[in-house]
Amino acid sequence: MQSFQVIEETPQYCVETFGPSLPVLITEVLLQADRSANISVKLDNSGWACLVCDRRLFIWRYKQTQAARIGLCYQLALPATELCHRADLICLIPTGGGNSGADSQMVSVLAVSPEGVVRYWPTAHREIAYSERSLELGGQECFTLTAFGKHQCILATTTNQLMMISVSPSTMQSQVEVHTLKSSQGMIARVSSFLFGAQKDETSGLRRVLAGSAESAGYPLYILQDSILQKWFISGPGQEQVVYEKQLDGLFKQQFQREMGASSMENIKVWLLDIQLISNIAVILAGAVNTSSPNQRIKIAIATLKVQVDTDTPTKLESFVVASTPPQDSDDEGALDKHLLLANPGGPHCYIYSQHSIVCCSGLFDQMPSFQEVGFSKAGDSIRGAGCFDGQAIFFSSNHGVITVNTSQSEMPSFIMDDSRTGQTSRLEQSMQQQSMQQQSMQQSSFTTPSARSRPFQVMSASRSRPDTSILETTGDLEEDKTNGLKMAFLHSCKHDMNKAENLVQDLFLQDTFERGKTNSSLDQAVAKLSRELIDDFPASDPRWAESLPQDSVASTGSLILLHQLEDKMKAHEHLVKFIKDVGIWDMLHSVIVRDLPQTTHNLLSEHAEKLSAARALCNKHVKFQGLIDTAVCRALRKRKQDAVPSGLTPRDIFYREVSKMEDIVEALMEEEQDLLSSGLTPQDTVSLISSINTIIQSVLQEAWHLHQSRSLVYQSHNEASGTSLPFIPWIASSGPRGIRMQLVQQHNLTVGRAVANAEDAQSRSGLFQQLQSITDLLLEGYIAQLESSMQADGEDSVQYAELEQRYTQERTTLISPFLEHRQFERAAVLAEKYCDFGILVELCESGTGRKDRLQYYMDQFSNKGFSDFVFKYYIDRGQRGKLLTHFAHRPELSEFLQPHDHLGWLQDIHTNNYSQAQDTLRKLATRESFSVSKKKTLLSLGKLAALASDNDHQREIGEINAELDVITHHEQLPRDLIQKLNLNGDDLPCMTPQQLIELYISERNTNSNEYDFKKALDLLQYLHKEGSHYTDLMVRIWCRAILRDEWNEMQGVDPWDYIKDSIFFKTAAKALQEGLDLTECLPDPDTLMQHYELQGMRDNTRFEYLLRTGFEQIGRSLAAAE
Repeated sequence: MQSFQVIEETPQYCVETFGPSLPVLITEVLLQADRSANISVKLDNSGWACLVCDRRLFIWRYKQTQAARIGLCYQLALPATELCHRADLICLIPTGGGNSGADSQMVSVLAVSPEGVVRYWPTAHREIAYSERSLELGGQECFTLTAFGKHQCILATTTNQLMMISVSPSTMQSQVEVHTLKSSQGMIARVSSFLFGAQKDETSGLRRVLAGSAESAGYPLYILQDSILQKWFISGPGQEQVVYEKQLDGLFKQQFQREMGASSMENIKVWLLDIQLISNIAVILAGAVNTSSPNQRIKIAIATLKVQVDTDTPTKLESFVVASTPPQDSDDEGALDKHLLLANPGGPHCYIYSQHSIVCCSGLFDQMPSFQEVGFSKAGDSIRGAGCFDGQAIFFSSNHGVITVNTSQSEMPSFIMDDSRTGQTSRLEQSMQQQSMQQQSMQQSSFTTPSARSRPFQVMSASRSRPDTSILETTGDLEEDKTNGLKMAFLHSCKHDMNKAENLVQDLFLQDTFERGKTNSSLDQAVAKLSRELIDDFPASDPRWAESLPQDSVASTGSLILLHQLEDKMKAHEHLVKFIKDVGIWDMLHSVIVRDLPQTTHNLLSEHAEKLSAARALCNKHVKFQGLIDTAVCRALRKRKQDAVPSGLTPRDIFYREVSKMEDIVEALMEEEQDLLSSGLTPQDTVSLISSINTIIQSVLQEAWHLHQSRSLVYQSHNEASGTSLPFIPWIASSGPRGIRMQLVQQHNLTVGRAVANAEDAQSRSGLFQQLQSITDLLLEGYIAQLESSMQADGEDSVQYAELEQRYTQERTTLISPFLEHRQFERAAVLAEKYCDFGILVELCESGTGRKDRLQYYMDQFSNKGFSDFVFKYYIDRGQRGKLLTHFAHRPELSEFLQPHDHLGWLQDIHTNNYSQAQDTLRKLATRESFSVSKKKTLLSLGKLAALASDNDHQREIGEINAELDVITHHEQLPRDLIQKLNLNGDDLPCMTPQQLIELYISERNTNSNEYDFKKALDLLQYLHKEGSHYTDLMVRIWCRAILRDEWNEMQGVDPWDYIKDSIFFKTAAKALQEGLDLTECLPDPDTLMQHYELQGMRDNTRFEYLLRTGFEQIGRSLAAAE
């Protein structure tokens, strides 16, 4: 049973499913595959389809017939390969069901791996019954496999080698025969070598191998490669010939040069992207870029070419039309990944499709074809394949399976070509020419006499509403006369009388050199006023406006239909911009006051064009959301005090006429939204209301911003003094309480807080988040444009730029965070990648969504924007140092980042085997350590190990480390009772210098000190500098303190030595002598000791002096005996 479900419907197009639901196997593959999976689909016109994922091939029938069973899905195993299998290398051969195979019950399958292994299944339901053959390709890679006849296919490699593969239809004796087409490489190779030089090791740009309709003697075959179209005729294996070969590069360059306004064909670079056939007509899809343009945007065009039945080589393009597709930069990876699909040969529709969009073209052979883009990037959706069935175009969507896209010709916005191409005169020119004929008697210049102030030259209507004084300030009748004169010059240019136009402008403005480079000069005011009056002009042909038209008015539109009025105004505004450039005043423009700030006149002209585009988008939405928009229009008119509508007119007529105030609709819609939400709507109605408001605002502002980006070069000035250094705030990003930026932020918050919270199903939530993503895009794009302008005007180091960047950074995270909170990870990633919100990207990768490997990808992608340092700092700030060193130790950026972080840098040095640097870093850390002896000891020990592991000689460093470890040993040997008295932690003492340790060992607080303590104090002297009196004084003090540890007056007896040998002083001396100290160097003489201030109280004690000298005499004898 066939089932059709509408996926998306607008007044311009309808996307719906086609055929039955997908088999369960296919659905499981799509659900389980991640974003990076290589999935491709082929939709055969027989009703069979195949899907390739890795080495798995799935075959099913997407179109139900009486004979074929629906729901069955066959899975086959493809040959092993190190490359990626693609559906382009699969050929489905229906068996039974007539010539077309549309009713076939079974299908044969021919598959080729990228390396050239051919595998043929006579019937898809027997997986193990296949024959296989390997082709000798000499390292070439297979490009495409094209059905050619009933049981034959043409295999093309990336180096343009062609092979005919024939299969036997018999299931009992299946055979695969291969025949190499003899001239497949010769002619193309010769032409390629002639044009581009020898390219032996490179693959050429093979685009399409296309089989023509069968003829009596065989089949034609067309090959599109680089800029060459080649036609073959093949009667059978070994019976092939090249009919002709045509270099198309020049034909396309000539057309694109005219479209792009390039000065030379040499500046045009052309790519031929795809080809399809309609009888003997080839329809070719091409792209081109003007290499001399600063912003190299690719334009896409469709051309037709007669491919004659005989041997005549094509000589010209029969038709050529530029497609209205969003502009893409030439360095965009997917800019040229586009394909052409003709579903119904000879019909009015064709399709340009890529992975993420389908552009529908209606009226391909009309003078003014229409184009409508349908996007497929929502929620990870993409186009995986395309085909046609029974004259209908079908596509395979990752999210919805087989779908169709149907367009409405009457509703689709037209891609209007220049009238000069069609040979017609625009309504603007017709209207102005009529006005010129009415005013033939008034062609004298009115700027030489005061009587000219009667305004005889007013050729366009002026608004009767109050002038917008924020844009233009009247500076007198002279300025008014200059505006009228500029209108007349514009009229002459529309009549193609450029001499009169240039002479009039020369008289008006080119003499006023003193005003150039100033804000609100007469030239800038005249241009700005003329532009505003044009976009706010009255529809003169509409009889309902007859009473409202100013005298002598000529409208810029002759249409009675509102949408066409706006389109005519857009064309008129384009004429105005061209006129300003042609008469040589474009680069003389500087700036005017807009929203209380100076803005370049070029940007104001762009703003007027953008508002026309926005008005057209609003008009297209008016039918679908008539109630909401009508109420908002009335509210906006009340605020303007224009609610008194003239008889016969509607508020809609009044509002759309004054395009310069188009931004009022956004505030009016949001106020209406707030009023309705306050009335107590149900949750379902709340979601519907907010979603509708989002759709309207998003469509209006996106259309304006798209025009701003796509036509930025048109409104660019090449004069450095033209005011380009002025800060620029796009009107869709205007700030302040009533600015569009604040309103969009409020709508963003309202959507998250009221709509998402009340959405009951996944589809509603998905739609709301898609709208949120678009609103976020608009907000952040506006910030970026303002930042770029501020950088040029104020400089990157200015306070203004810094403040704006800070607001942007805060707003960016605030806007993207809701996607993360509601687990919309794909959308959050898209926005964070686009706007470089590194915090969001790291959170995404840490959120457990299987994205941790993406951190490495982002580090490479944003290597020049400091992403690596951001990630490293992120982990350090959160104390996750282990994760930092575990996951990123292999990255060279980490070593550089950790240079200021010595406490982690040495670990990276160890990991990279840089032991010398590690020991140096560890020693520095140990030197800086003052709070923990244990930590210092660990650092020194690790430093010693690093020095020992290094291939360099570090004996000196190891000696210094050993000395420091020895000092730490003296820390550890401090008496426990002394440590307690000092209230220190015995398990982790603070780091002290050798002198501080000496002071502790000999201090009075060390009440239980003995010869060991004083000996340790003497040992610590070796770590002090011996030069100077300080060292000597400290050494003497050690011995004096040892003397003071005993009571010398109590030492009595016949032999003094028997008593003094047990004193701390002489025990210390004996201990020192025993352990190898040179007493002649470290023991002061008695006189020095007696004179020291420590023994001041014992200088007059003759008994002490006697005993001391006696002891020294005994020591001297002992030393002499030892020698």
